[in-house]
Amino acid sequence: MDNANDQRDLDNGVAAAADGGGGAPRNKHGRGLASAGGSVVRLPTAAASEATALISVIDRAIATGALYERAAARAAKSAFTASLMRAKAAMPKIIKTGTIEVNVKDDRGAKVGKAKQSTYAKWEEVCAQIEPVLAANDLVLTFETAQTAADRVNVTAVITHVDGHAERSQLALPIDTGGAKNNVQGWGSSVSYGKRYAAFALLNLVGHDDKDTDGAAPSQFITEEQEATLRDLIEATEADLPKFCGYFKIEKLPDLKASDYDRAVAALKKKAG
Repeated sequence: MDNANDQRDLDNGVAAAADGGGGAPRNKHGRGLASAGGSVVRLPTAAASEATALISVIDRAIATGALYERAAARAAKSAFTASLMRAKAAMPKIIKTGTIEVNVKDDRGAKVGKAKQSTYAKWEEVCAQIEPVLAANDLVLTFETAQTAADRVNVTAVITHVDGHAERSQLALPIDTGGAKNNVQGWGSSVSYGKRYAAFALLNLVGHDDKDTDGAAPSQFITEEQEATLRDLIEATEADLPKFCGYFKIEKLPDLKASDYDRAVAALKKKAG
C-alpha cells in the first residue's frame, strides 16, 4: 500500500466530512478510515487476513496447551496410583501400643485404680513406620491445619507423588478438653489425633492389637523373619510385589497366612529357576 496515497485519501475524507458530506470518511477503495471523531480504523484487507490467521494460530496453541495439560494430569494420576499400590503392598502391620485408661472406683465412689478402656496406634510410631515406605515409592505425606472456630480445628492429610498429583483427606475436630490438659495441650492432642486418623483414612491403614490381628491369632500369619525371607526372594527374582500380594489375596506382605508361606517360597524359587 502507498503511504502517500493513503494519507491523501485520509485528508480528502476528513475534508469532505468537514464540508458536510456526512458519514465516516473513506479512501478511494471504499474502506473506512479514522474520522475526526476518533472512530476505529478498519484494517486493509491484507492486514485483516493476517490478523485473522494470527488469532487462529493463538487459538490452536491454547487448545493444544489445554490438551497437553489434561494428558499430563492423567499421566501424573496414573503414576500416583501405581506408586500408592506398591506402597500399600509394602506397608507394615500397625500395632496399637497406646493405651487409654479410666479410673476405677469402689462402691463408695473412692478411686481404687485404673482399667484399660481401649488401645490406639501412637502417631509418632505410625509415622516412623510408613514414611520410609512412602518415600521408597516416590510419595510424601504432609498435613495442613486450620482453626475454623475458637474451639475447632481442621486437619488435612495430603499425599503427593513426585510427578505432582496429590490427594487429600480432611477431619474437622473439636479441641480436646479431656483430663487435665491446658489449652495448648488440648490443641496438640486434637492435631495429633487428626493426623493419625486422616492418614489412616487416606492410606486405608488399620491398627492391630499386639495380641490380635483382625481377630486372628498372630501365629496364623508369617513371622518377621519369614517376611524378610520373602522380601529377599522377591527382590532377587524381581517379582512384582503388588501382583504377588494379589495372587495370595492379601493387602500387604505381613498379612500372608503362615499356611501359605511354603507355597509362596516355592513359587518365588521356581521363578528364580
